[in-house]
Amino acid sequence: MEGGCSKIFLIIINVIFMIFGLAILIAGIVFKVGFDEFKDALVDNGDKVDFNLKYAGETFGLIVIAFGCVILLIAGLGCLGACCQWRVLLGIYGVIVGVILLSEIIAVAVVLAKGSEAKNVMETGLRGALKGYHDFRCPKEC
Repeated sequence: MEGGCSKIFLIIINVIFMIFGLAILIAGIVFKVGFDEFKDALVDNGDKVDFNLKYAGETFGLIVIAFGCVILLIAGLGCLGACCQWRVLLGIYGVIVGVILLSEIIAVAVVLAKGSEAKNVMETGLRGALKGYHDFRCPKEC
């Protein structure tokens, strides 16, 4: 059996990632389906911020579902390629994982280089969004 230890390691790692991808997918579906209970509360407070909170949960749910599907697909590709020893699938898997790794390295470099600018932009935006909340009085239950 060629590459037995690395094959088993690759299968185990990808099965773990498939479980995480499935969990993320299920969490996104639950969030998308169960968001109706929270939608009314978000719409009531939506006049104090610049963006529409009514559709934010639906968009977030779809993004989480898509993210879970991508993780599940990539991990399944690696697991299937390792199990069946298909070089083409392992090659595609290696390219995808390499691109993800390279993009993470670039993102870290950008954050390290421009981190203070991002902090200033976020701080200004958050302070602007919270301007209307300075008159808030806590009810007796607080």
